[in-house]
Amino acid sequence: ESVLVAQLPVGSEASTETPGEDTFSSPVRSSAVNTEGTEETEIERLQAQNAALRLRKKQLKATVAAYEAKETAFASQVDGLMTEVERTELELTTRIAELE
Repeated sequence: ESVLVAQLPVGSEASTETPGEDTFSSPVRSSAVNTEGTEETEIERLQAQNAALRLRKKQLKATVAAYEAKETAFASQVDGLMTEVERTELELTTRIAELE
């Protein structure tokens, strides 16, 4: 039989919010204590939570890398367009000077 023991910092109140699918419970705030003396279920829960957090971190890093690649491509495209605008401006300025 397991008993839930709350471990809250001094001066904090217990939250009544239900965690969402992207929210993980903190092992500092609560921990399951097995009254039979083993902590295997708690360790397994923390290991599963750790694995989930590592996977989420990997996914977020991949997302950030994809956005950084898109940003680099966009900046390169803008740079190319600005070079073209400057070249066109120079050509038009030269033509205007020739017509005067």
